[in-house]
Amino acid sequence: MAIATHNSEQPHELMLALRGSGQSLYIGLADNSYIVASEPYGVVEEASQWIRMDGERPADPRSPISSAGQIIHLRARAAGTLKGIQRIAYDGTLLPVQADEISQADITTRDIDRGDSPHFLLKEIQEAPESVRKTL
Repeated sequence: MAIATHNSEQPHELMLALRGSGQSLYIGLADNSYIVASEPYGVVEEASQWIRMDGERPADPRSPISSAGQIIHLRARAAGTLKGIQRIAYDGTLLPVQADEISQADITTRDIDRGDSPHFLLKEIQEAPESVRKTL
């Protein structure tokens, strides 16, 4: 599962959660902002660096079920930096984000097939109904 949540009482904060395989969340580090997408193609237009959430690796190997998955708290006051990211495991174990976890883009927007869409996200939205039909 991958979930994002935001509430009006904390408008400068965003919570992300990921658990299990098959889903991905990437957090792009952009100028004064974070870009969140399910794959690097969704962040590369605005961010050349990102971190990838890990929904499978347990924080505590002795407790693999309850410590697998991650929750990330993004804070706008330090947007675009690691300082604004707090990461914990599902069991509450603090998982500090290290600089060596940052991935550098090896693709550019020229490498993304957007068809006639001006942005990758719009392409994905337009293709979603057909994708669901094929899946069913």
